[in-house]
Amino acid sequence: NLNFSRHLESTPVEILGNIDLITFNEFADILPYKLQDGTFITRPLKPGETIKKYFCKAEESLIDAHEFKLSSENNFCPRFAAGASMMLLNLLGLKSVSIKLFNPSKIDESALNKIILSTKFLHHLKHLHICVEDPNAVSDKTLEAITEAINNKSSTLISLMVSFPNAIHVTNKRIKSFADSLAQLTKLKKLEINLSESRIKDGVAALATSLHKLDRLRDLTLCFSMCSELDHLALGQMISTLIKLDLLEVLYLDISNTNITNLELISLCNVIPELKNLKKLTLDLSNFKISYIYIVSLLYGVSVIKNVKELCLLLDKCELLDYNTLDNNNCDNADEKTITFAIDQAFKSYPDLHNLESLKFGLWEITNLGLLQFAKSFDHLPNLKKIDIDAEQCLNITNHGVINFIKSVITKSGLEAFTLDIRNCPQLTANLIPEINQIISQENILKINIKHNIPFEIE
Repeated sequence: NLNFSRHLESTPVEILGNIDLITFNEFADILPYKLQDGTFITRPLKPGETIKKYFCKAEESLIDAHEFKLSSENNFCPRFAAGASMMLLNLLGLKSVSIKLFNPSKIDESALNKIILSTKFLHHLKHLHICVEDPNAVSDKTLEAITEAINNKSSTLISLMVSFPNAIHVTNKRIKSFADSLAQLTKLKKLEINLSESRIKDGVAALATSLHKLDRLRDLTLCFSMCSELDHLALGQMISTLIKLDLLEVLYLDISNTNITNLELISLCNVIPELKNLKKLTLDLSNFKISYIYIVSLLYGVSVIKNVKELCLLLDKCELLDYNTLDNNNCDNADEKTITFAIDQAFKSYPDLHNLESLKFGLWEITNLGLLQFAKSFDHLPNLKKIDIDAEQCLNITNHGVINFIKSVITKSGLEAFTLDIRNCPQLTANLIPEINQIISQENILKINIKHNIPFEIE
């Protein structure tokens, strides 16, 4: 006998499928029937609860419901999806729809597509976020459904996220069609596209054409990691188009594990200094043969902007090509001729990088000496408050190097948070753990997070 009143005005409508199987089957039987009576679930069942009538009549709440979230970690059957689809058709006042399905989602593709297609009738929709981690639930038809759903949203949609991080069944032809449809969304302020592992080739060229028209964008995320067929010329064209987005404040670009060349990096180096309003930049160039000069040039571009407060540069498993171009007068030890040396030189040479407040680097081939040099380079950044270093799977660092690095970093004035990922580093032993714990126990102000998976067995 719960009394649902107008307080639902600010409450999202949430449909969660992570309940036990017996309860879920009962729930799946009831939901479509109740929906025909104009009702909807207002909250998920608590663990162990039997099904209860947590429903309220649509006429009392449909006008006030502005946000719809659909997520599933475990059970998600087609009947449940049909109920959610029917619900969307009734919630015509919705302004935000968020769908997130984990892997495995246990939902067939047609059921997911019905939910997506239901959103095309939501004429007030401003935010559409679709994330599906299960590769078996996504194909060309899914992207086709999204394309159809956004075709009449040019006057309302300001935020669009399409994230298929394992899009192995999505083809280049469908990506091109989807990219073409984005051109009409001229009011977009935020766009996130994750098509990692897809069979995209020159589809990014179509994306470049659409981006040229999305001049209101302030937040852009593009992920094409592990797209082995990616056309590097088309990618260069897309990167060059970013120069037209002069309102852009946030840029996340993941082109790791692709067949890009230094030509695309030249385009990137030319574009970044022109993004005058950029405040947050993330570049994932992992597993790439990169030239020393382009690392320095990228950081130079960031320094020219002056407004960047957060920088994330992921260079895991990168190979530095031109060691011999380094000035031997500036480097006494050949082992220091690494990516960390390039970073140190840039921090030292470009004073406008001093505005950085948050810094994240992903480094793989780094030595104990490189770690220490890296820690000293932070001294050139007086406003730095947050440092996040990903050295996962690093082959060359030892207990001694890690401890010296941690001790050096935490002495930096003004630092508020420090994260170090040293998981799966083969030379690290259990003797490291008590030393780390001792350092953390003595630090009361700085927030320290050391990620490791070292078995705690003292040798």
